[in-house]
Amino acid sequence: MPDLFLSLLYRLGRLTYWYCVDFMVNLANLTGTSYPEANTWVLLLFIPGLLCLLVLVRLWQGHRLRHLRRRVAATTAPE
Repeated sequence: MPDLFLSLLYRLGRLTYWYCVDFMVNLANLTGTSYPEANTWVLLLFIPGLLCLLVLVRLWQGHRLRHLRRRVAATTAPE
């Protein structure tokens, strides 16, 4: 059983790797760049930029949620 699991995991890893390589080759062809240049744009600039943007959005949402909770608590507090 463990051999079957490891075999499936290995095949899934290879399939994922080749799918990503194929995606990057197609992206490089579509943009008229080379494969290493497309990798640089995606892996060193786009993904970290997207991650930073998502962190900033999450921080902003947390701030807004705290603000709304305080507002609701103030309006529903017994007088």
